[in-house]
Amino acid sequence: MQRQTICSLVVAAMLVGCSMASGPLSSPPVPANPGDAANVTVYRQTAPEDGAARMVVTVNGDGVYQLRPEERYSFPLSAGNYELGYRMAMSNCSDPVQIDAGGNYVFKLGSGCAIVLESQ
Repeated sequence: MQRQTICSLVVAAMLVGCSMASGPLSSPPVPANPGDAANVTVYRQTAPEDGAARMVVTVNGDGVYQLRPEERYSFPLSAGNYELGYRMAMSNCSDPVQIDAGGNYVFKLGSGCAIVLESQ
């Protein structure tokens, strides 16, 4: 009985650890000319009930970074049009965004597919 309880606790801890991991998954599109690139920052500000859900930031449908609640991620992008979004729990959200050369963009990613441009 005690061994089963310990195994259950270990499995639960592993699941929590996996859901709270963060970091790069793959590289966002690399700017052809870094001098003309814009800086893009995304940050996660989700409802407390979504805190344990894994959020994967996507650019053009490709997962580039996994964010924990209140975490930020910054990366350069060439000027152009992109689909910026995230996958979290059962949601797969994206919005078209236009990035201009030399800009500094900050996007808030929130619960309910909220992708909000806060500054540029």
